[in-house]
Amino acid sequence: MTARLPVFSLGGFEFPGLVTHFDRTDFKDLGRGVGLIGNGVLRNFDLMFDYRACTLAMRPNAHFAASSSADRSGIDLQPHRLGAIVRSVAPGSAAGGLGLQAGDVVTDIEGQDFQQGNFDGVKELLSSQRRTLKLCWRSHGARSCEPLPLVDRL
Repeated sequence: MTARLPVFSLGGFEFPGLVTHFDRTDFKDLGRGVGLIGNGVLRNFDLMFDYRACTLAMRPNAHFAASSSADRSGIDLQPHRLGAIVRSVAPGSAAGGLGLQAGDVVTDIEGQDFQQGNFDGVKELLSSQRRTLKLCWRSHGARSCEPLPLVDRL
């Protein structure tokens, strides 16, 4: 489940309306749902771990932004050598209506290929305010390209 937190604080910094993913699958041993913040927040900082002193220092980096955007596609993607592999598709989403399913590989969005180093930038298009995006993917060896409607899901 994906939701927006009213505010999230970390090291004196506040992130209003932070989008997070609550997942029980990988964290069953922790009981209640766990909000996965991770990269969405940490990419805003340069981090330094001092293992000997058991401390963590952080400072905002050039990419710092207190705002966060929510995926509007219903597709959970992760980097893959051929593009971006679909981990899951939200039930009832437009992506599911296109026939996209877990294991498919998205090769490009709006003509922008997924390549090493640009995954986050291309994936960010799925959170844009556009109404549709042209999505191309491979499924069972066949290539498909279709317009994907984007809708607010929170």
